[in-house]
Amino acid sequence: MMRLLPATVKIPFETRLGQINQAGIADLANGSCWRIAPWDLPRAREWPVGAKVVLAPNDPGKVWAFKMTNADTGQQVAVARAARKPPRALSLSACTERSPPKDRG
Repeated sequence: MMRLLPATVKIPFETRLGQINQAGIADLANGSCWRIAPWDLPRAREWPVGAKVVLAPNDPGKVWAFKMTNADTGQQVAVARAARKPPRALSLSACTERSPPKDRG
C-alpha cells in the first residue's frame, strides 16, 4: 500500500531523512517512504538521520523517476515511491507494519 503525500505537498519538496531500513526504503519526516536505488544505497546510508533532503523529479532519460539530494553535501541518489511495505522482519521503521503491543496485564 502506497503512502500518499498530503495534498499540500508538491514535488519538489524539502524534508528530513529518517531511518533507511534493510530493504533500502527511506522513511522521511513528512511521512512518505522512498525506495533508494540499490547502487546508491551505500552512499545514502552514510547520510545522518535528520539530514535535510530535497526530493525532485530525476533528470530526463533516467530509469528512476525521482532523485533525493542531501542539501548539506549535494550528493544525490535515485529514488522511487515505495509502492508496498516490506516484510516486518526487514525493519521497524514507520514504513513497515508493526506488531501490536503485547498485553502485559
